[in-house]
Amino acid sequence: NIIKLFNKHILPQFKYKDKIRIISSDAYEMLNNEQIMKEYSYVYIDIWHGAEDGVFHYLKMKNIEKKNNQKFYYWLETSILAYLRRTVITLFQENLEGYTDKNYVSVSNDFDKLINSLYFKTRYLEINSFSDIEQLLSDDRLKCLILDN
Repeated sequence: NIIKLFNKHILPQFKYKDKIRIISSDAYEMLNNEQIMKEYSYVYIDIWHGAEDGVFHYLKMKNIEKKNNQKFYYWLETSILAYLRRTVITLFQENLEGYTDKNYVSVSNDFDKLINSLYFKTRYLEINSFSDIEQLLSDDRLKCLILDN
């Protein structure tokens, strides 16, 4: 239904609509197929409903993206980065409450894996100013932190 809506209402607004190809397929299979990927300059990923279910797909896609030459765009990327930002802020709070390495070793779900990974990547960061916090929570820095989660 989304593809039908896109083709009817959005595609006609593109200047070079003949250069746009919509593929409804398994995203991971497509992105891991080097032969197919050679054909494209841009990839727009739309495989989730919201930040909570999308964050883990986004993490996988970001690692696939770094292996490819295409420019990737993501549905709800701003919301996913906000979700990750809130996760890092949770780590600040837990640090103030006295959490230590032992609180981040057990993993019972994907969210535990994510927060534990972010903890171990940030635990020795020195934050001396509001500017340091802003930089850590910036979109670019968050994208760097999540690679290889």
